[in-house]
Parts: sequence; structure tokens; C-alpha cells
Amino acid sequence: METQSKLRHLFCLIVLVGQLCYAQFDRFDPNNVFKTEDGKVITLEEFEELTKDRRFELDESIQGETKVYTVRIKEDWDLSKIQQVEIDFEKRLLNQIMPKFSLKDINGNVRTNKDYEGKPTVYVFWATSSKPSINTVYQASLLKDQTDLFNVICVSFEDYEIINGFIKNTNLTLSTLTSSQELNDTLGINVLPTYLIVNESGVIKDVVVGFKDRNLLEIVKKAIQ
Repeated sequence: METQSKLRHLFCLIVLVGQLCYAQFDRFDPNNVFKTEDGKVITLEEFEELTKDRRFELDESIQGETKVYTVRIKEDWDLSKIQQVEIDFEKRLLNQIMPKFSLKDINGNVRTNKDYEGKPTVYVFWATSSKPSINTVYQASLLKDQTDLFNVICVSFEDYEIINGFIKNTNLTLSTLTSSQELNDTLGINVLPTYLIVNESGVIKDVVVGFKDRNLLEIVKKAIQ
């Protein structure tokens, strides 16, 4: 079985400060195969245990109809440089206008920026493939229940079928936009989860990268004052 050239080189960061993770694979796809750098095949559970609280690179390749993900632990990465990248990313987005988008929600309706104008909005970028992201979605759900002062909108690069299937298996009622890869790329989002707090005029007033055990309601209120 011939292996095609690697489609993407994915950087995944899982660090002690915030457990940042960006992994573009569907955790529920039975065709996923995970390997260590020495070629050993491991289960999804073993993969998650191996990468817990560690920084790693993830390469994707295709073998027939099977997606193969090879993980390499990066013990030598400079955490201070990673944190500086985070800081630079946040500074670049602050006080910028939220890019225009047109995305399908989980009800099959197309949503654009105009649907959320006139009210502050928290955009939560996440993926079903990231445990910290899933934690974030539940956190966002609690945030929505605390106040109606702002919109809470979840956004995922994954397609409609994947997100809709995930939501149906939960009790979540959050508005969720799908297939956002172009928007993610425009914003430069390469770590999930990421929160963008946007005021009623569409200006990004705060950026929160990674799952943070912090009072998000207070963060949002401060940002939109």
C-alpha cells in the first residue's frame, strides 16, 4: 500500500500552562491510526496519555483510506518562545475588526457577522478532537447561562456532520458554526481552544488562548466595558 505525501504538518502544543492543543483529526473516525516516532501503533487512549501535559509534533499521512498520525514528543522546545508567540498573536488581533464570514450552523442555517451585530460576542474556537476544547465548550455553555449581555458562539473547522453528531450526543444548546478553516487561517488561529471577545461594533477587544481555569464572565465583562 503506497503512502501518499504528507498532507499537513500539524503542530500540537499541550503545555502545563493552559493545556493548549491543536490537532486536526476527528477523534471518532475509525480510520485513524496513531503511531509513535519509532513506528509503534498505539490506541487513541495511549496517544492522549503519551501527549498529556507535553509538547509534540503530529504528522499526517494517508495509506489507502487510512489516516496515519505520527507523534513526536518535543522535550527540547523553549516554552518561553511558545509563550511569546502566544503574546504576539494576541497583540496582533487586539482592536482589529472581526473578519467577515459566512458559515453554516448546526441547524443548517448560514450565519454571517451581521447576525451578531449590535451585541458583544464571544467566539469560541474549538474542535471535537481536542479534550481541552471540549472542556471549553462546556465552560462556554455555563457562560451563556450566566448572562444574556452577549452572544456566545462556538466555531469549529470541522464539518457540519462531525459537529452535529457530537452536539446530538450532548445536552449542549450552544450556537455552533462549522467548517471555519478559512476563518481560522485568516485570524491565524493555530491553537485550540481560543476565545475572541468582540464588542458590539465587531472589534476584537480580548483574546484568550487555551483552556484557562479563570472567571470568563469577569474577563468578558471587562473586555466589553
